Parts: sequence; structure tokens; C-alpha cells
Amino acid sequence: MRAFWEPQRHALFDICVLNADSTSIADQSLESIFQTRRNMKKDTYSKAAEARRASFTPIIATCDAILDREAELYIKQLAIHMSNKWKSPFSNTVGWLRARFQICILRSVSLCLRGSRTRWRGAGASDRVGIPQMEH
Repeated sequence: MRAFWEPQRHALFDICVLNADSTSIADQSLESIFQTRRNMKKDTYSKAAEARRASFTPIIATCDAILDREAELYIKQLAIHMSNKWKSPFSNTVGWLRARFQICILRSVSLCLRGSRTRWRGAGASDRVGIPQMEH
């Protein structure tokens, strides 16, 4: 995506959904789990992103839809761009994005556990669909 964080600069993202209740990391705090995963992703992809003159942001969440601080920053920045484009209030847009993000995470976890018989065709987020209109 171009001009997400900075004008005329590409932004690259990598999403990681993890199970914070797994036995291998059960003794760690949530913040240390997030920090470990964030550092792993940055070590892996930051040099390649810089070679492409792009910024890299890892988006990390638990399977319970708890977001890392960089994922929260991503949602807020995306809400700024979307609310400007859709001419809707920032608070409505960021609330809608958080809800959609959490639904997508929980749906993917559910699909991992039980599978699906049909193909999923996306989250259906285009042109303010699902955002309530605020009357002034």
C-alpha cells in the first residue's frame, strides 16, 4: 500500500495470529509474547522492506482477538484514511474497523478448528458498508 504511513512510500504488512494459551508460551506475559513475535517478524522482513524503500509493520493478534500495540496503530491509521475517503467520523470508522478485524480473526480461528464447506469471499468492506450514518 502506498502512502499509508508516509507520502510516496510503500507500506508492507505481515499478519500473525497466535494462541497465547498454548503450553509453549503459557508462562510468558502477553506483552512479552507480542514483543518476541514482533522482533521475529522485524528481523525477518525489515531489511527486505528497506531494500524496496518501504516500511514494514507486523500486525500481531491473539486468537481471542487481542491486538498488539502496532496493530492498534495500524487500525487507527487505516481509520484516518478510510474516514477521510468515506467522509465519516473517525470514531465510527475506527469502531467499525476494530469490530471487522475481530470478526475476521475469530472467523479464521473457527475455520481452523472446524473447517468450511464453502469458499469465503472476503470481509465485504467497501464504501462505508456497515457503518451507521451519523446525522448532525
